[in-house]
Amino acid sequence: MTTYNTPAQVFDAAEEMSVALAEQLMMMGIGSKEEAKPHALQWASKKYGVPIRTGQRGDGFARDTKKSEAAHKAVQRVLNTIYPPSDIPSGKKVAKQTDEVARLISKFQGLTAAQKKRFLAGI
Repeated sequence: MTTYNTPAQVFDAAEEMSVALAEQLMMMGIGSKEEAKPHALQWASKKYGVPIRTGQRGDGFARDTKKSEAAHKAVQRVLNTIYPPSDIPSGKKVAKQTDEVARLISKFQGLTAAQKKRFLAGI
């Protein structure tokens, strides 16, 4: 067993391992987390002795026993190790934050000379 001296070395090894595992699956024709999920479900079903069921959200475990919950967590853990979640922003769009002063200056630049004179007299 390899001994690591720092947490960073452990994290590097885990990252390299997940890349190596993903490459192995790619050589088997499994290129994504979605393609790997049915295989992970079969593995966990056999390991924990829990039947796979088809529900509204697709295949999974019934989660009515400790074994089925453990199998579900094992599938998630394995898939997240091999295919780590990416930092893709959610579908919610963030409103643009505009600088009010810059916006006012821009509008002021668009005024005619007479409008600028009238505006300056008003402040």
